[in-house]
Amino acid sequence: MDTVEVWDFELIAIDREKRTAKFTFRAKPKIKDHETPWYLVKAVFVMTPKESWWQKEEWKMQSFQYFNAVADSEKPLDIP
Repeated sequence: MDTVEVWDFELIAIDREKRTAKFTFRAKPKIKDHETPWYLVKAVFVMTPKESWWQKEEWKMQSFQYFNAVADSEKPLDIP
């Protein structure tokens, strides 16, 4: 894969106490000389702890599932 195009971010839930957020978004892998489908992605993000004064807290993707956005957006696809 060369790059991934992402769009249509939607916040589903945020839990500030647990420092987690759930998002959905669309993603399309870009591979040179190949046509690729786009997917629906459901992801969980976590806020990293502030360990020292010079490190900022950042949102990092903890896990994700991806789905066929056209045919079946309820059944996750297996990651090869």
